Amino acid sequence: MLDAPHEPIVETRLGAERLYDVHFKDVTEASPRGRSAPCGRGVIDLPQLIRTLCDIDYQGYLTFEYEEEPDDPLPGLAESVGCVHGVLDSLLKACQAGGHQRLVRPYRVKSGKGTIAPP
Repeated sequence: MLDAPHEPIVETRLGAERLYDVHFKDVTEASPRGRSAPCGRGVIDLPQLIRTLCDIDYQGYLTFEYEEEPDDPLPGLAESVGCVHGVLDSLLKACQAGGHQRLVRPYRVKSGKGTIAPP
């Protein structure tokens, strides 16, 4: 588990051989005071983290974490999925050019309020 004050990109590279499940979460600041934020609105360099996962040929799952708005998490989760999907689209060709066939498995986001799935 990585959290503030760890460096997620450095730690991902260091622990690549033991990485089987990645929980994606963005935060408002890289400290214990940081609050959950939809992916892309916080301080985590998600494009670089995703590129790092591609570089280490990560083949596991990505799970979205979003603790804000527990009574209605789907808008924040949908925004997070959209952000990561956009980053993946922009990086996919580069990953494939490097010989990677797959960066992540198909996603499904579940909560008590419903499910978000790819088209």
